[in-house]
Amino acid sequence: DYASSVLEKLEIMFKGLSGLVQAAQHKMFVFMGNFTRTPFGSAPHQRHAYTAAWNALASLIAKFPRIAKECTFVFVPGPTDPGVGGVLPRPGLAGVFTEKLRQKVPNAHFVSNPCRVRY
Repeated sequence: DYASSVLEKLEIMFKGLSGLVQAAQHKMFVFMGNFTRTPFGSAPHQRHAYTAAWNALASLIAKFPRIAKECTFVFVPGPTDPGVGGVLPRPGLAGVFTEKLRQKVPNAHFVSNPCRVRY
């Protein structure tokens, strides 16, 4: 399915980068939603599936300890991700969905949309 295909591609990318990550070369990954194909809330039991997808991403990133520890991950929600309707700025994703990722990736930031990244 689509989600596992995305995770497979991310794993290939992380494998390629894992040998390149050095403490002096701080890397940042910016992920921009929508994080699912179907709008959140449009199907029953979607909360469980949404959380499971974030848990799968957390497990994938944790397979690469240097990347998980030394890189910054920024997640920007899209219009169909969980949140408050069409209100802007759209708040960052709630911890109820992303708790395991936040535990496994210390530099994960769930920001508003729009947001500004200062590097």
